Amino acid sequence: YASDGNVYFGSSTHSAHHGASFFKYDSATRQVTLLAEDLTTICGEDPQTNPQGKLHSDIVEAHGWLYMATHFASELPGAYDTWTGSHVIGYELATGQFRDYGVVHPNYTVYSGIGVDPARNYLYVFVTGQLPTQVSYLYRIHTVTGARTNLGQVGTAFGTSGWMFVDRRGDVWFSVFNQNGALRRVRADTGQIDVFPNALPPLYRWDAEEVTPGASEQAARWIAWMQPLDGDRAVFTLGHSGGMLYLFDSRMPIGSGQEFQQIKHIGFSDLGLAVGGGRVFYYQRANRGFGHQEFRDFHLLSVSLDPAAGYPITDHGLLEDRDGRVVWRVPGMATDGQGRVFMVGDWWTIPGDLGTLRYRYNGGVETYEQLPRGEFFAVAEVDRGFYTVTPCRVADTRDPIGPYGGPALVHGVERGFVIAGRCGVPPTATAVSLNVTVTVPTGAGHLAIYPTQGNPSPTSVLNFRAGQTRANSGLFSLDGTGALHVNGQQTPSGGTLHVLIDVNGYFR
Repeated sequence: YASDGNVYFGSSTHSAHHGASFFKYDSATRQVTLLAEDLTTICGEDPQTNPQGKLHSDIVEAHGWLYMATHFASELPGAYDTWTGSHVIGYELATGQFRDYGVVHPNYTVYSGIGVDPARNYLYVFVTGQLPTQVSYLYRIHTVTGARTNLGQVGTAFGTSGWMFVDRRGDVWFSVFNQNGALRRVRADTGQIDVFPNALPPLYRWDAEEVTPGASEQAARWIAWMQPLDGDRAVFTLGHSGGMLYLFDSRMPIGSGQEFQQIKHIGFSDLGLAVGGGRVFYYQRANRGFGHQEFRDFHLLSVSLDPAAGYPITDHGLLEDRDGRVVWRVPGMATDGQGRVFMVGDWWTIPGDLGTLRYRYNGGVETYEQLPRGEFFAVAEVDRGFYTVTPCRVADTRDPIGPYGGPALVHGVERGFVIAGRCGVPPTATAVSLNVTVTVPTGAGHLAIYPTQGNPSPTSVLNFRAGQTRANSGLFSLDGTGALHVNGQQTPSGGTLHVLIDVNGYFR
């Protein structure tokens, strides 16, 4: 969820001849736009022979730019041996222009940590190799000059480091899978990497608020998901299959016992988590079940970060869209902090859907298998919190001719007013609380207000007589552009009336 109020996300593929796509969801118009059909071409490479198949990293933002990294995904045997390596890509929000920072480390993939230090214009990227002789490194890239620095080895072959937290001092915190719970820190001033052995809190079972007893599981624990709360603190989970949600405070000395806090045992979770509005959202099977894909009973849940309330968990219900599709897997999730949760992932298809065509290679033959699922982008509105604004006049047809002024309404002629974006009503508003006034009507009649253009509501907002001034209040839905439509019906036909619209609150 970017600073421009829109959502940016990528698709993924295991094809040997196609790479990941990149999309934008406009939260005002509620439309998805394809920004790049194949990011391989943005990288200056041929998707037929060297596809950049996934965006497996987080997407981070600084100074009006989004930064992301590609990941190897082709399932053609031997493809990795000749693959160029992962690229870091920038996308400028204001212009829609991409910038390719090139291959981070030849024949290495980003899997998948990325973090940005806006004050120093540094981007940090974790790379790892899939071949037996390859290891794992951490790189620092200057976002202005593009200069790359290898800060050193941080793991062995095909390590996993999914998330990074860059604090307000510019220090970078991360961990790597199967390193006995070690926490690592990159010092912002020198680039030196400090290692704090066995510093991560213990891994808890997914199904009980008990420490996982297995020594091998504790040795493998690492940060499975992490996002900042502010410049000092981040929330995170531990993998694999840890059930506890934790708080990390980077101001506290490591080893002091004050740097980590258990927030709440939430049960099994995977990559699909998001933080905002004082809550952490996640998806989970019904009745705290185990599993992150293939089932049909995934719910959207959230845990409050309010300690006074005891960090309560809310089950927002089954993840099912209006047409009956249910979630197969949700590896990507974000929230605007105002009750909207954005998800990209796989949903079980219904009749009429194309669904995913999965690349397969068998005996020298390439095929595409039709799967009963497909990649979808979805928006869940978990609540429609009401927000007040100082009473403000949105429109008055007595004013000079204009979008929010005259002329007067004519009998039976629809008029639209875009409410979102005016008087403190944000573009994300879905409904508004209004006081509507009709004045100097030339005949008796009624006024209708409705969201959909060309589809007038039969319900009257208020009735009036000729020459009468009348007012009424109500809640009114907005269409996808943030507009509502008014229509005055009068007897005899051909009459006119003026309408005044005042807003005092909105729903998201």
